[in-house]
Amino acid sequence: MNSLIFSNIVGFFLVISLYILPFIIIIKIYYAFKRNEKRKDEMLKIEKQNAILLQKRMDEMNNRLSDIEKFLKEVD
Repeated sequence: MNSLIFSNIVGFFLVISLYILPFIIIIKIYYAFKRNEKRKDEMLKIEKQNAILLQKRMDEMNNRLSDIEKFLKEVD
């Protein structure tokens, strides 16, 4: 009789785990996707900041080059 109760309990937990396991997997995938999305957003933000910084540097270099060209024209 004890083995019958034990087998029923084990069977019950197996059935419950088979129903719960897919939900756990779906939840894990969902959180992994969200975490990946946050990383992508952060990387995009960093890339935008780098692009702005590079554009500022290019503008500064163009200004310097223009100044040098003007100076060379005045020297001639």
